[in-house]
Amino acid sequence: MEIQSKPGVYQIQSKVTGEVILINIAQNCYAKIELHKSILSGGLQPNAKLRSFVTRDGADSIEFIVVEYCESAELLDKLAEHTNEPTEVTKAGPVKETKPPVIEPVKEPKQAEKPPVEQPKAKLPVQAPAAKVTSGNPAKPIIQMDMEGTLVKDWPSASAAAKELGYNKSHIAAACRGTRKSVEGFTWKYKV
Repeated sequence: MEIQSKPGVYQIQSKVTGEVILINIAQNCYAKIELHKSILSGGLQPNAKLRSFVTRDGADSIEFIVVEYCESAELLDKLAEHTNEPTEVTKAGPVKETKPPVIEPVKEPKQAEKPPVEQPKAKLPVQAPAAKVTSGNPAKPIIQMDMEGTLVKDWPSASAAAKELGYNKSHIAAACRGTRKSVEGFTWKYKV
């Protein structure tokens, strides 16, 4: 019987022993069986059981038989009917049609393109940082004295004294102006 291009169940069996090696389904039995033949002739059969039969007995020792043609919607039911004894196909469940392995030539990896090298930008002259902006009043030297009027220390400014001693700068400046009597037990005056 000539194999037709119709959906159906097919099997591959050994001519030597009569053992069914594989039962499967296909949307196009003729194309699927021709694909198996092509793969077998190239030695690329992925099915281990089929590969071992061909290796042991030769490719001429197997035959392809269409068990039954059916409608596409019936394929899985028909496969279940024809797989009464456990085979490699029934253990794994319904077999989906697969494409033969594609052997592609090895391609040389592309070298990564390097980003364009940016030309260094001309360096601008470095400017000194801007001077700290103050209220515009120059620092006034001050004098620190004890409560009897004895000189304790000369300071370059109220800020310098406050920073070193940990006092409030505004309080020291107020004492220098005369609006405050003392700060932290000391009297303060602007140096004249």
